[in-house]
Amino acid sequence: MTRIILNRTICAVVLFYILCLILAAYLKLGTATQDYYTLFKDLLPIIFAIPAAYLVFCFQRRNEYLKALRSVYSLLVQVNTEFTEYSYCTQKSDDKYYKLKSCISKVIEEIRSVYENIDEVFGAKEGLYPFEPLKEMYHEDLEELHNGDFTEMTNLLIRQKHYKKWKLIRINFIVELERAQAAFPITKYERDKIALTKRVKLKLYKYRYAFTGRVHDAATYG
Repeated sequence: MTRIILNRTICAVVLFYILCLILAAYLKLGTATQDYYTLFKDLLPIIFAIPAAYLVFCFQRRNEYLKALRSVYSLLVQVNTEFTEYSYCTQKSDDKYYKLKSCISKVIEEIRSVYENIDEVFGAKEGLYPFEPLKEMYHEDLEELHNGDFTEMTNLLIRQKHYKKWKLIRINFIVELERAQAAFPITKYERDKIALTKRVKLKLYKYRYAFTGRVHDAATYG
């Protein structure tokens, strides 16, 4: 379960509880008969228990999803590391090529276990693979690197192209994983002083993502 779906579910449950409290107040203080209020009060444990149980189920699914996501992200990091390492070689290596080919193929299929295809309808429409740059690494970039002349300039261009695609894929995992700032960060740079208005704007941007899933306003890939 993604963070967006979980946040929306939590809000829906909270809204349901608020409506229940409003209804209870209306039945108690309004013009309704005492019988309705008594019935509502008797059913209250069930009314409150079902959404609470569903929330527990959602949190369990979220934890399992995060475990799977971290596993896939580790494979992605391995692909990026090995591709970058191969791009610094001065001659082709069949061992590195086949190992990297196998690794990319594995992560392509592993991603299917955590992300469904775009506009996929099971049994009716296959949809589009969610991370097309990864397939391009498999079919195009790796072949271009392995069959190239392995000069420094050629490898640099391939490496830069690969890194751009890696960043496009990585952001989808980074924003989904539960991360926190370090309690005692170590850096030689001074932190930027952010104005209050900008800080509020950043907070609103963060909350907008939590419900809409829009990481940025980039148009299209390619």
